[in-house]
Amino acid sequence: MATRKFGWFRELPDHRDYRFETIRAPVAPVTIPKNADLSALITKVKDQGPVGSCTSQGTTSAFEALQVKRTGSCVYGSRLFNYHWSRVLCGCYPGDNGADIRSAIQATAHPYGIPPEVDMPYSENIDERIPATPLKSPRSACSKR
Repeated sequence: MATRKFGWFRELPDHRDYRFETIRAPVAPVTIPKNADLSALITKVKDQGPVGSCTSQGTTSAFEALQVKRTGSCVYGSRLFNYHWSRVLCGCYPGDNGADIRSAIQATAHPYGIPPEVDMPYSENIDERIPATPLKSPRSACSKR
């Protein structure tokens, strides 16, 4: 088994960042429930293999959970597409150098988005040519777990 190195990238400051101390609650506090069951939103667990794509795995899973919450179903997002553009945005491309969470989230926004997994299936060949737009967009509901 090959030795893996787990890296960490410091995120660069962004003018849209807020420090916790500067956020003021605009409304009166509300009572928060002691527990909440979000298991209905969770889609199946996916294996990232030896690729350092954890931020894209989490980002696409969060996107899928939001789809389930909003519509009751979802289309699995392309983890490979998101990982590619995350690395481009954080300056970590080419190579399996990982990416920061901010870049993974920014990659979901315009102009990249998250195309369906069927457009760009996940594989360990991370530096294959990645198209800038999805190739096709079939709609299929995510199966839970």
